[in-house]
Amino acid sequence: MGKKMFDVMNESENRKKDNEKWRGEDLEEEELDHLKDSDLDEDTLYVALGDLMGILFKTHKELTLGIVELLYT
Repeated sequence: MGKKMFDVMNESENRKKDNEKWRGEDLEEEELDHLKDSDLDEDTLYVALGDLMGILFKTHKELTLGIVELLYT
């Protein structure tokens, strides 16, 4: 589960970097709106992952402690 969460976070970071590259281009308003929506989706994903981690930590503290420590550092 922890590995999958890290994979999802890394993929999200890659999408955010790709979006940032496009911001320097000459884009139409519709395309800029799409980038903003995509950024909001990525932020929502991070909140959901944080909520999931919190729930897992509350219910399975001993199994998730290593993941939480790694995320914290």
